[in-house]
Amino acid sequence: MERFLWGKNLPEAGTFALGDCRVNSLKLRPDDAIPALAPQTAAETFEFPENISVTTSNSLGEGFRAYYLRPRLKAQSSNEYSSIENKSSGRTEFTWRLGAMIGRAEDTTGALAGVTAHVTLSPTDVKVEFAGTDELGMHERVVLQETSDEIREFVTEFVGLAKRSTLYITVSPRSGKEEEGEVSEQGNDALRSIFTGNTTNLFLLFILFTFPAILFLGYYALILIVIVQGISLFFADRLALMSGAIRPTPDKPVGYVVGVAFPKDTLRSFRRVLGSLLPSIRISLARAISSAESRGDDPKKAVHEALVAGGLKCAEEDIELTARDVYGLVESAAARFRMPAPKIVVTETAASNAAATGISANRAAISITAGSLEELDDRELEAVIGHELGHIRGHDPVILFALSAIIYLGGLYIWFPVLLYLGLFYFVLAFALLYLVGKVLETRADTQSAVVLGRPEDLAAALTSIAFRELYDEKRSHSYRFLSWLTFDSHPPAYFRVKRLMRIANENTQIRHPLLESARDCLTGFFGALIGLD
Repeated sequence: MERFLWGKNLPEAGTFALGDCRVNSLKLRPDDAIPALAPQTAAETFEFPENISVTTSNSLGEGFRAYYLRPRLKAQSSNEYSSIENKSSGRTEFTWRLGAMIGRAEDTTGALAGVTAHVTLSPTDVKVEFAGTDELGMHERVVLQETSDEIREFVTEFVGLAKRSTLYITVSPRSGKEEEGEVSEQGNDALRSIFTGNTTNLFLLFILFTFPAILFLGYYALILIVIVQGISLFFADRLALMSGAIRPTPDKPVGYVVGVAFPKDTLRSFRRVLGSLLPSIRISLARAISSAESRGDDPKKAVHEALVAGGLKCAEEDIELTARDVYGLVESAAARFRMPAPKIVVTETAASNAAATGISANRAAISITAGSLEELDDRELEAVIGHELGHIRGHDPVILFALSAIIYLGGLYIWFPVLLYLGLFYFVLAFALLYLVGKVLETRADTQSAVVLGRPEDLAAALTSIAFRELYDEKRSHSYRFLSWLTFDSHPPAYFRVKRLMRIANENTQIRHPLLESARDCLTGFFGALIGLD
């Protein structure tokens, strides 16, 4: 019997909401992100890191039947499956003939006619097993792999929907006085979209402003834009702090993430008034958590009471409270980099991510999303922080500023005829060049984290959690892997980053020149994808 067990020896992850129920986030091991298809089908590995609620498990079972199993069986003019449900335990089992559902090729259909698929959903794990596989060849085992991938994709989409149905509020316990400089949720989103990664987006934004500026100021607008870029970069650390209200410090090192599950309609209507209610709710939550901690009470109960008092009606079981020593993690990683701890801000974003900006180690800031605090364990989160410290250590924002200034001023004073000849295409090339350099800098930041912290596998694990859907698409399609190199994204494809980090972990070789080796690997990765050797 071929068995695909989702749930072995993986770190913890956070929880998210789906309507009125909760579901834990899922983890995929980095070495299983792009598995080689061998004659013996390799085991997939997903997990529910903690037992999920019975309600959630039942909801997943109902969704699997309605949105995965029945449509696929119906497409093959079949409705033959059996199920065993235990609502009290949240355990559901499904069994069906695989040949009735897969008809991609005549030989495959015949070979799989006797194969039985068995899926077990429970609050502890999800198992996919195939019986009758002893005589299957390589091609049929590939089909089994694809079937397991489809089930994995369904569960991943389930989790994605859950994350979009959860309201996140970041809290820093204190005496109750909210810090000044709080911005609205709309302002947060705008700043978060600009100050991300290695600040490539900041310089691309200025390129977009170039065209209307030239209409009014002529080519002198280029000089003005470079000056404004330099000023923005100089104050980038302070501007980045405006993207969130929670700023961990040595005096307030712990950041809390309050996740509240809502039905979609309720959450949609609440978001309309969220901007006006959030400051007072955050103050109430801070006081409630501080008081509960001082009394030794359950902070979750205090959080529930504060939310209800603030006009946010919810049940206590719909609340998840995550506490992380954010400053301690950043300080520990910075010490390994022999750098001072940068300024830190926690943003109320569900997606797992982090970003760094600043002109130097003493004028730097790191933003970390609420999703990262919930999903990533300490080792993974520290590895991601190490990646951002790699940007700061390598002066990546300054490098991009210098490149952007050369593109602007060089086009005006040195190769002006080229600019006139190319016209708007000159700026297309400028975009492409900035993104190319950005990909190399992102790869170097991965390398810096791997070398300094010595745990490339932890960063690979974090990337598989952050970019799982991208990894899934890249795994299934060679053309998608190649096109991922051509997108306007300052990050290299996720499959390339994970594969490279795992190679560094396995080979354990010394990296002497991170920038040069990162540039070489990016070129090798691109041309490997081009000719199909990836």
